[in-house]
Amino acid sequence: MHRGWRMIRVRLYGIAKCFRLDICVCLLFATTVAMGQDAVPDIVKAMKAGQFDLAVEMCHAAEKNAPNDPRLWTLEGIALSNLQRPEQAVAAYDRALKLDPQSLPALEGAAEIKYKQGNKGAIPLLERILAIHPEDPTTHAMLAVMQYKEKDCARATGNFAQARAVISNQPLALTQYGVCLTELNRFEESVPVFEQVVQMQPGASGARYNLALAQWKSNHPADALVTLQPLLDNGNPDGDLLSLAAEINDSVGNTPEAVALYRKAIQADPKNTQNYLGFAALSLNHEAFQAGIDMIDFGLTQIPQAASLYLARGVLYGELSKFDQATADFEHANQLDPRLAFSATAEGVLHSEQRDLKAAVNSFRAEARQHPKDALNEYLLAEALSEQGNAVDSPAYKEEIDAANEALRLNPKLTEAHDLLSTIYLHNRQFKLAIEQARAALQTDPNDQAAVYHLILALRETDEKDQIPSLIKRLGELRRLDQAAAGQKKRYQLSIEPRPAGVP
Repeated sequence: MHRGWRMIRVRLYGIAKCFRLDICVCLLFATTVAMGQDAVPDIVKAMKAGQFDLAVEMCHAAEKNAPNDPRLWTLEGIALSNLQRPEQAVAAYDRALKLDPQSLPALEGAAEIKYKQGNKGAIPLLERILAIHPEDPTTHAMLAVMQYKEKDCARATGNFAQARAVISNQPLALTQYGVCLTELNRFEESVPVFEQVVQMQPGASGARYNLALAQWKSNHPADALVTLQPLLDNGNPDGDLLSLAAEINDSVGNTPEAVALYRKAIQADPKNTQNYLGFAALSLNHEAFQAGIDMIDFGLTQIPQAASLYLARGVLYGELSKFDQATADFEHANQLDPRLAFSATAEGVLHSEQRDLKAAVNSFRAEARQHPKDALNEYLLAEALSEQGNAVDSPAYKEEIDAANEALRLNPKLTEAHDLLSTIYLHNRQFKLAIEQARAALQTDPNDQAAVYHLILALRETDEKDQIPSLIKRLGELRRLDQAAAGQKKRYQLSIEPRPAGVP
């Protein structure tokens, strides 16, 4: 379903200032250093002539006589940057800043290099520039982009706002601004930002998708459908656009159109799991369980290893009281993906872009040691370790269990840690322990879908199987509630409408 925001796929281009040599010269000469014969004018002359190798040699010679002149180190940094030697340039700028922490040319030069590299070290440099020139919109823009990349939307939005004059023709930066506003649930404010992107790129699918989603989330579904209509009319809309339009139509009571749009989405992208899950959610909400099962059956012919489809079908079977089929689907889903998640609650390696598990484990281990009373750090370490698939008798397995238990000792209400332990124990067929953890999670959060799912799987291996039907029904209720935010429900009984060829 549409829980996130799809980014516009445009070529990345920088907001960074181009470091102008004439401005640099003025700044450098503004603070004259009395050291006898000044080499700066000759170095600048060489740089203006494009003789950057010569300029570096001249800087080295002058630095022997005046090692504490920050202008020389700054000029060396500029010359090295022009020679595409960024690491050496940053080292020269760093030396200049040690001698003169307020050197604007050195701050800007170092910040520009790190910004272009995507290095978060640009952030403190940009903040130092703003301390000197707090109204500079370009620096605000660069800082906002870096903060966005660091997922610091609370700070990024203020800097984006200060940079509106600079980013007004930058679709990517505007999109980042809009996304940050939505992350802070400021949907109404995000609408004019996304509108600006659409004005620049009226035919861009991503731009209209984002605007429509913002309009819908700010309770303007009619506007959202108007936004999407030009792309829906062009004869070749993509699956994501169609499924969003389906959800919006269903939220305003136009369920027949929602059904037709989901089928078109599946036809446009038959390998997209989310479209089948969206149709299944629609079926669940409107009590058209068999229609949902039929669509999932078709989806499994296209994506036979999709664990989430088996899970969704199992829920629908449960609504029809076909508990044997439901539990069989749950078991198959668990075999395909023992760590199948119900919601984006985890904050560790699964939901970051960090795929180097060894590095992730080392990082979280270091954080846990540095902050021994932080439950989240312990949980993240346990999660990262669990991703390694450690053998039960290995030291790493003991460490992951200990870390998860330590997280619960520090925060007994951390349901994610209970869910993780239940997942681990299920995977290792320690069903009694899995049941204990799932029930502990439900004591804290009775609506924890993962815990209910784990209970169903674990109880199947015990003599308490009689509890499974009620748990399957409960799981269906929770999934229905989870979808309720999409709009008004059950205003139309789903029926079988004409559909594209090849789609059930």
